[in-house]
Amino acid sequence: MRVPIVLPAAVFCLGLAFPLTGWATNNPLKALIEQSEPGSADSERKQFEAAVAAKPADTAAWLQLAELSFARDQPPVTLSVLEKGLATAAEPWRLWRFIAEVHFWDVRSGPKRLSRPGMSGGRKPPSELDEASFRRRAFEQALVALNHVCELNPDNPEARERQVDALCGLERWADAEQALRDLLEKHWEYPLAAQRAYCLHKLGRNDQAIQYLDQQLPGSPHCPDLYMVRAEVEAAMGKEAEAADSRSRGQFYSRLLPESSLDYAPDLAVNLSRLFGRKEGTSGMFSGDRLNEEISGTIDGLIARHDEAGAELLAALAWSHYAHGKLEDRAFAYLGEQKDVARLDRIFRYAQSPCTLRGCLTQLVAMKVPGTFERLCELLPRDGGFFPIGVVDLISELRDPRSAKPLIEYTRSKDAQLFSEALVALGRFDSPETRAHLGQWLTDRDAKPFAATGLHQIEPSRKHWKVISDALEHGQTFEVGPIAEYVHTLVTPEAKKLFADFQARVAKERAKREREQEGRRVSKAKAAKAEKPQ
Repeated sequence: MRVPIVLPAAVFCLGLAFPLTGWATNNPLKALIEQSEPGSADSERKQFEAAVAAKPADTAAWLQLAELSFARDQPPVTLSVLEKGLATAAEPWRLWRFIAEVHFWDVRSGPKRLSRPGMSGGRKPPSELDEASFRRRAFEQALVALNHVCELNPDNPEARERQVDALCGLERWADAEQALRDLLEKHWEYPLAAQRAYCLHKLGRNDQAIQYLDQQLPGSPHCPDLYMVRAEVEAAMGKEAEAADSRSRGQFYSRLLPESSLDYAPDLAVNLSRLFGRKEGTSGMFSGDRLNEEISGTIDGLIARHDEAGAELLAALAWSHYAHGKLEDRAFAYLGEQKDVARLDRIFRYAQSPCTLRGCLTQLVAMKVPGTFERLCELLPRDGGFFPIGVVDLISELRDPRSAKPLIEYTRSKDAQLFSEALVALGRFDSPETRAHLGQWLTDRDAKPFAATGLHQIEPSRKHWKVISDALEHGQTFEVGPIAEYVHTLVTPEAKKLFADFQARVAKERAKREREQEGRRVSKAKAAKAEKPQ
C-alpha cells in the first residue's frame, strides 16, 4: 500500500497506488476488514512461517508473512522477515519494494509513534533521533530499497515514482525533476506533472513552473495536485489573489468523490468547504462526534437544491467519513431516497472505512438493488472487529431467501467473529437445513441460547423460551445482546417484562463499573499526591 508522503510545504495529494502484495485493484479497505483477532493472527503467523520454511523460494508466502508482521509488529521485526526472504525468494524485487514501504510509513509515523493502516501506537523503542533526522534517514533507506527494485525490475513505473517521492523527501530537487522528466516520457500522469512543476518551483524556476502548469491544466482540469502546486508557486511570486483562487480549486477537487465530473464554481466551493468545516466540540479533524450547525445547515441547503451538484457534494461528505454519525447518515439517506445507485456504487468502490461500507449497504439493502446479496456474502467472513460493518443485520434486513446457506456456512465454527448474531439471524430464514443446523448447536452449551433464539423465531415453544429467559436473566450481559434484541421485538407481556428486567440489570452493572472506575481514579490521585515532594 502506498503511503502519501508529506513534502515540505505539504502540497501534494498523492494516492495509495503502490500495493504491498498485489491487491491494487481491490477496495482499499480490504486489508483493514480482513484483519483477524490476535489469536487467529498467531495461528496465521505459524502457518505462514511453515509455508516459507517448506518453500523458501515462494515469494508470495514471504509477502503474506511480511504483511501479517506489518499489521502487528514493530518495523524492525517486519524488516527482519523481509531481509530473510531476500536470500531465498524467487522475486526479491517484490520484497525490496515492501522494505521501501515500511520506511515510507516510518516517515509518516515519526520517531516516537507508529502508524499503519488500522494500527496506531507508540514506537518501541522510540528513536533517539529528532523528527527531521529520523525522516531523512527513513527516506534514505527507502531510496536504497527502491534502487534495488529498479535494478532487478527496470520496467517498474511504480518504483520509479516512489524513487521520486524519496528524492523529494530528501530535497534533491534537481535529481527528482530529471527523474520525473524521464518518467513522464514513458508513463504520463497529471499528478506526476504537478510534482515536476513543484520541483521546478523548488529550484527557483517559478516562471517555467507556471508555464508548465498552464500546459497541463486543459488536459486535466479536475486534477487537484495541479492547482495546489500552482497556488504554491503563485504565492511565492506574490500573486496572492491568484494563489487563493488556485488553492480553492485544488481543495474543491481534492474533496470530491473519485471519478467526479463536477466542475468548480465559487458557490459550490463554499458549500463543500462548510461540509468539511471544524466540528463543534472537537480539536482535531477526526475527533468528536457532535453535530456542527454549519455542516447540518449546509446539508439542508444541498438537499433543498435537489440537483446533481448538491448530490455530488453530499456524496463527497458520505464517502469522506469526515462528519461521521448522524451527519454522514443524512447524506447517505438522501442518496437512498433519490435511488442514486450509481453514486452509492462509487462510494462503495472507494470506501475507506467500515462505516462507509455500512452506509452504502444500508441504502442498497433498502432498495433491494441487484447484486447487494452477493456483496454481503463476500463481506460476511471478514466482518467484525472493533468497527464492524454490520453484515449479519443487513443480510437479515434484505430478507433474501438465499441467505440461509451463507449463514449456515458461516456458523459451522464458533470461531466466526459474529457467530452469535448469525445464529440468531438464521431464525429469519426457515428451511429444513436451517432447523437442522440450529438443532445441532443446541447441544453446545455456549451456542445453545443463540440457537434456541433462532429456532424460537421459526417455531415458538416454551422449551426455547426457557433457554432465552435463562440467558437474559443469568448470562453475561455483553454476550447476550443479540438475544435481547430479538426479545425486544416481541409484544407479549412476558417478553416485555423480560426485556425490562434485562435493561435494569445492564444499568446496574454499568453503574457498578462507573463506581469502580471512579474509585480507582480517586485512589490513583491520592497515591500521586502522597508521592509528591512536600
